[in-house]
Amino acid sequence: MSGSPLPRARRVVPVASLAALLMLVPGAPSEARIPFGNGFGTAWVLTPSGRLDGFMTHVYAERTPGDAAIDLAGDSFAGVAIDGAPGVWLDDRAADSIAFEPGTGVLRVSHRIGPLAVESWWFAPWGLGRPGVALVARVTNEDPLSEHSVTIAALLRYAVGSGTPEASSKDEQVTLVGPSIFQEVSHSSRHRLVYRTLPTANQVALSPSDPYGDFVSLGVLTGGVSGGDVANPVEGDALALAFARGPIALASGAQSWLTVVSAYGDVSEDQELAQALELWVADRAPRALLDDELAAWRAWSGRDAIARRVADQGNVLVGDDELAVWTQALVSLRMSQVREPNDGLVRPAGQIVASLLPGPRQRSYPRDLAYAASALSQAGYADEAWDALSFVLNGHAGRLSAAVGADYAVSVSRYYGDATEDTRGEASPTTPSLGFDGFGLYLWALGEWADRQSSLARLEPHWLLIRERIAGALEAFTDPETGLVRADAGIWEYAGDARQHASTTIAAAVGLCAASRIASRMADPGAATRFAEHAQALREALLARLVDPDTGALAGNLQELAAGTARDASVVEAVNWGLIPADSALAGATLDSVGLLALGPGRGLARTDDPEDADRESVLADLRAAAALSASGRQFEADFLVERVVAQARARAHDQVPELLNPWGGPAGGMPMAGMGGAALGLARLEGGQVFGPEGCLPWTPPDASTPPDEEPDAGGELDAAVAEAVEPGPRGPILGPRARPASGCQSSGGSPALGLVASLLLLSAARRRRRA
Repeated sequence: MSGSPLPRARRVVPVASLAALLMLVPGAPSEARIPFGNGFGTAWVLTPSGRLDGFMTHVYAERTPGDAAIDLAGDSFAGVAIDGAPGVWLDDRAADSIAFEPGTGVLRVSHRIGPLAVESWWFAPWGLGRPGVALVARVTNEDPLSEHSVTIAALLRYAVGSGTPEASSKDEQVTLVGPSIFQEVSHSSRHRLVYRTLPTANQVALSPSDPYGDFVSLGVLTGGVSGGDVANPVEGDALALAFARGPIALASGAQSWLTVVSAYGDVSEDQELAQALELWVADRAPRALLDDELAAWRAWSGRDAIARRVADQGNVLVGDDELAVWTQALVSLRMSQVREPNDGLVRPAGQIVASLLPGPRQRSYPRDLAYAASALSQAGYADEAWDALSFVLNGHAGRLSAAVGADYAVSVSRYYGDATEDTRGEASPTTPSLGFDGFGLYLWALGEWADRQSSLARLEPHWLLIRERIAGALEAFTDPETGLVRADAGIWEYAGDARQHASTTIAAAVGLCAASRIASRMADPGAATRFAEHAQALREALLARLVDPDTGALAGNLQELAAGTARDASVVEAVNWGLIPADSALAGATLDSVGLLALGPGRGLARTDDPEDADRESVLADLRAAAALSASGRQFEADFLVERVVAQARARAHDQVPELLNPWGGPAGGMPMAGMGGAALGLARLEGGQVFGPEGCLPWTPPDASTPPDEEPDAGGELDAAVAEAVEPGPRGPILGPRARPASGCQSSGGSPALGLVASLLLLSAARRRRRA
């Protein structure tokens, strides 16, 4: 991680069958949306058929208040007709498989129709530079004995009329602008779509005829031939556009292809949109177009490079499943990052939305962005990390400065797509929707990026803002009475009264350490000293105020500590970042206390012991606890949690990491989650150092330098006696051997994994309810 790297020696304990270990409970089949995008727009297919079901004009939900991203898609899909028989559309046929091509944003949908294998690849063209969707369809004759006459088709239903969040299909107009190029507009909106087929289709049909029904009845499209017989333009409501190639005689093993690419723009882009699409197609054949997209993705995602980066931290990935899911998590991170250019005060570039699918998480939150940027930095994607961090530096936060008592530059809530702050109408510093944890998390992520750069030239123009309105704001947010950060919503956006959350103070301390390291490199020694001293004061307040005397564990918040209902999985960050040594009795007790948030046999962790979390397994809680367990030498337990998330993502989420897991392991909440999902999976294996040492913030070490293992960096300062006692190292045994337990509170007996989180994973939720009682 950051600071002076102190690699953790890690050993992976082989684990038996994931299905047996995790007790995969079969769930009822249901529809699910699988998203993909290119940084300009996002789209999704619907299971079980694999048809296109959504196409959004932006990655984020709202550009400005009331200016929402629009869903243009009705539905789109491929079809096939064989030997003169009626055609078959694939919109209501369950696919044999739906999966991302490994390490890419290209989704492959496979069907079998008689002797034919019909494959549809869906993706958002990365080089297009605007919202777009490509469908590449291929039919293969797998009959080993016979030739077959085959027609391959594609039907597109988009809506370009007015309306939000879904466009209406009223008053549409489709115009043929070339042998293989069509455009669609509406009299009621500014939406424009351009379609490009390749090769040129020899059958084209447009409603108000019925291309869907004609193909099903006749196996051909009757609305026109080669586009020439189509009325130009065609106007009406709910227009559908269909293309086909055939009939073509396919010998055994032969293939036929059809591609349709759709690009979105403003109605003012008369020729520009078609030109941009034509430039991207560049006269490539369908197979070359697909192969180029796959190759470009795989060059970026670099599966071998990922394994090497993890190995650099003294760790390994546990098998092909974990590598597959983590690679796809990185792909999701990339697809969740906005690539729209900045234009004056409109500055969308670089933001990372919490989740790709429409919903409350299709927005940029500081905490989610911080986890995403940190994972990107640690995985070696410095440019993408910097783009995310720059979004905050270029943004327009600070609307509630008077209310919160500080001039600030990180949103206390979330962002609109144009980088203005979305405060959801809140104007009081005590409202629970306001969060201060994003400041510390942002500085932590900034430090992760900066620690890996030999030069901070990119950062220099922003240093004054960082020093005064981010790190300086954290100083202002500190409660002088307790020494903790003031009450806020916390990392889980708690919906009740604001509390003084341990996680917010932990993030503030680690963030100020990062700011101190950056200040030293920016030749600002006064700020470096001030931030380091404040970070140390926050740690001392954390240990003095938030250690539960009954359990000897770190509690989740000050307000519920006395009642014994302050258990919170997010306190594991104190171990991950070195605020408490991983080999201390306090770390052991804290991890065991968090283990009691386990939701039952074979399941992972709830976020907190609050009633609303009673049956919601948090992927972030699982994965951040796994990182802390690994740091503490409890690798079996760490692997259990990581492999649980991996197994569920493989089995039920198309290798994408969700926000939550429901009781039978299926995805819930945001899907896929970027920072608090996929990024957390990467961090579970990547983090290999710490920000704090025994004497305080660790200094920066250049990326090509290392600290000899027998030398401890001299950070200066001392812990007082109470703090030193709280973090005193406890007795250690083998990973699966005995460990010291607190003298009172929640504890186990025996000298096996039952003493740690694995035992907690076997507890029923009734034990948690008894603890609250």
